[in-house]
Amino acid sequence: MLKSITYVSSLCLLLSIAQPIHALDGGTEAPANAAPYVAALLSSDDAFNKCAGVLVTPKTILTTASCVQNQTSSSLKARVGSSDRTTGGTVVNFNKIIQHPKYNTKTWDFDIALLSLSEAAPDNVPLATIGNFSAAIGSGTTMYGWGLTNYTHTEFPKKLQKLDAVGITDTWCAEEWKGLHSISNRMVCDWPPVEKATWEGDKGGPVVNTLDGSVVGLISFSIYETERKKALPDVHTNLEYFNSWIKAHAA
Repeated sequence: MLKSITYVSSLCLLLSIAQPIHALDGGTEAPANAAPYVAALLSSDDAFNKCAGVLVTPKTILTTASCVQNQTSSSLKARVGSSDRTTGGTVVNFNKIIQHPKYNTKTWDFDIALLSLSEAAPDNVPLATIGNFSAAIGSGTTMYGWGLTNYTHTEFPKKLQKLDAVGITDTWCAEEWKGLHSISNRMVCDWPPVEKATWEGDKGGPVVNTLDGSVVGLISFSIYETERKKALPDVHTNLEYFNSWIKAHAA
């Protein structure tokens, strides 16, 4: 995991990345046990569904609503307990998808869903701990996913990737996204280094507070969804906001 970053160095980093860019590169391969609770979402024919999720109870995977839009419990499954989306771990099936009823396909607000497993995940697969994103503002976050590692690539990596960033305030994030999308209190934001961002295939992946290892967000949308060639913060589902909803619906 990324080591703790002081406020001063974080501020300098943020100031340095708020500038135009011409390419977006992804992260680097994550250590095998960096995020052991992450799940790769697959279609019923074993193809990568271009999304990830987070195991929060032995029978519940948390992901974004945008990942399960127009899907059914029989059209999806997941691989848990492996940082390789194609092998290892255990493939689990679902018996229910609970998409947040207020999810908005235009604004990506309320971008959260629960996947209920048909059978419990193996005991040796760790569960994610949900934390508070505010503790990561001005400090380090790490995002995980199997998304494309370069905006020109078409092949998704088999091994889990990681991308370090710095948490920023909603006010700062809203100003950067002004005119494109509203930033609600259901969202949190971080800013990766120059020429890096989450990309296609990363949605639903965990955003981790590197200070305590808790999962504070789910990757929701980024510059990938725009036509801009300008650095923009990555935007994530605010898990602290949805904590009560998660507890009410998790199996």
